Amino acid sequence: MKKNKATIIKEIMSDELNILHERIDNETNRIDKLEEILHSGLGPCPECTGSGMIYETYEAERNGTIPCETCKGTGKMPLDLVDMIEQFKVQARKDIEMSKIIPF
Repeated sequence: MKKNKATIIKEIMSDELNILHERIDNETNRIDKLEEILHSGLGPCPECTGSGMIYETYEAERNGTIPCETCKGTGKMPLDLVDMIEQFKVQARKDIEMSKIIPF
């Protein structure tokens, strides 16, 4: 029994959509892995030393914890990729300027 054209087109579109979803998932996993590598290379958050919480003493002599504002409670160094790229560019420019100096 022959399938009509609309059914065939729907099946093809469904297959293409599934392939697209798989690609998106793969790219998401790759980005997550890169983020993990960056976090492990940068180390813990400098404000809370990796705990994600900051201890505060209140007036009633109680100690309490609040989430760290720098890392948003994750304990990991915040990733500001735009800032990191700009810092890299500035450092690269400085390195190039230093290498232009004639050594005599």
